[in-house]
Amino acid sequence: MSFHLKILELCSEDAIDCCRAGAGSESSELLRPRHTLSQHECWRAFSDASPRFPYECAAYHELRAVGWMVRNGLNFGADFALYEPTDKAGHAVHCALVNAIDLEPALSWVRLQSHVRLCHQVARGLLVCEVSANAPKSDTETPVCPHGLSQLDVRLLRVSSWFPGRSHAELSAKVLSTLSPVV
Repeated sequence: MSFHLKILELCSEDAIDCCRAGAGSESSELLRPRHTLSQHECWRAFSDASPRFPYECAAYHELRAVGWMVRNGLNFGADFALYEPTDKAGHAVHCALVNAIDLEPALSWVRLQSHVRLCHQVARGLLVCEVSANAPKSDTETPVCPHGLSQLDVRLLRVSSWFPGRSHAELSAKVLSTLSPVV
């Protein structure tokens, strides 16, 4: 009997999803290492490694909720690359930047313009995910577990170049139709 060992590389947001999915069930099909971190241990480790993690995770879940297949966007200089769930060719449609409003300064016009230009060069759209606490900053802290994601609000904004030759109504209709993937 022979088998092929495959290594599964996950981003931290996917790892949290796997923890959540496997938290209530034991699967005999999966080989588990001797020490598997719990969902809360994973959350704490990822949050300690990056203070932006809860904000990125909230954006990730919001993008998944509206139907995008979300992958790491490092190749495009973004936080996430968004794919149509029905796209068999595997080409990203948009790049997504996470703006953790409570942690970092507002997205500067220079940074935004550089991402718009990059996305134009690689024929991708750009989404900005503004994530902030839904309570005053003094009354809340960074969520300490995945269940705390409800403490964060996510606002999705599509950014595009302005084309003076096209009417405002035509562009508005196109923007609205591209925020959610075709399912």
